[in-house]
Amino acid sequence: MAKFCTNCGKELKNGEVCDCKKNKKEEEEAVVAVPVESTNGNASDMFNEVVSDVKGIFKKPIDTIKDNCDEKKFVKGIILNVILAVASGLFTLAVLDLVISSISSLFGGYGYMMDGGSYSTDYDAFEVFIKSAGFSLALTFVYTGLLYLVNTVMFKGKGTFKQMYSLFGVSSIVETCGYLLSALLVKVELTKWAICFWPLLAGSLLSMVYKYHMIKFIGPKDENKHGYIYLLTYALYIAAVVIILKVLN
Repeated sequence: MAKFCTNCGKELKNGEVCDCKKNKKEEEEAVVAVPVESTNGNASDMFNEVVSDVKGIFKKPIDTIKDNCDEKKFVKGIILNVILAVASGLFTLAVLDLVISSISSLFGGYGYMMDGGSYSTDYDAFEVFIKSAGFSLALTFVYTGLLYLVNTVMFKGKGTFKQMYSLFGVSSIVETCGYLLSALLVKVELTKWAICFWPLLAGSLLSMVYKYHMIKFIGPKDENKHGYIYLLTYALYIAAVVIILKVLN
């Protein structure tokens, strides 16, 4: 009389023991092991890509921007924009500290009298940093959303929101460097304000140039429209920033 495995139903010969449970256990262990290895690899690959983009944006900026015109780079775009936000927060703290130091030196203390009342220069550094960084990060989504509206919806470009956000992140690397270098100079050269802000100004202007070039990879085929897409996006972006600031105040 034929015998069958009670677990998988396989027909067994006399004295044969089914190994389905052993195979199933090995498969489960393999499935569990793969994500761990994959996660570590992805983290390492992501770090290497970010470092490569930082180098590339200075050596071959246009090629680097082109390489990031991919929805698969969206997570890296988020990382780059978070780093931009952190740099913005650090710069804000450095400038605020400089302003308060200047006020304190003028009025001889950490507080001074104004209109008959006491005005304190004390502030919560962590709160200032979080608000500044959070506002900067929010603006990356605002700009990308407006670019998608103008480029893809109005001018029938081919770019997706994820592609644009990835491109925004890589094109803002120079601005991030500008923030960090200016923050460092503010702490070192307290009396030379002009020198302190030059790196940020240069980085911001260069970032704007790169944001124009990225339209080449996501915009409509008619390049005559690219300039209008860029200008209209920035005009709407500035208007949005002004409105947001008024609402927050």
